Amino acid sequence: VYKRQELRSVLAEIGRASLDIPGVESCSIHLWDRARGEVVLEADVAVDEWPGVDPVGTRFPDDFWTFNRDAMATGATWVIAADDP
Repeated sequence: VYKRQELRSVLAEIGRASLDIPGVESCSIHLWDRARGEVVLEADVAVDEWPGVDPVGTRFPDDFWTFNRDAMATGATWVIAADDP
């Protein structure tokens, strides 16, 4: 349990650092629980104006977002932008 909290602390710090990048307003970091077919939210940070973040520990099916499973399985990089169709 302690190591999980330590990991989440480090990931939250990474997320907060990403908010210093121009145009970035939020950062969510998930880890893949391949055995359960889920991604687990380990950090979710955003600027004050952001409409909300999910609780750390929230689990989603690994195909919740259509690109997730493919990206995780292949190691592909995906860039998601607000103006993507």
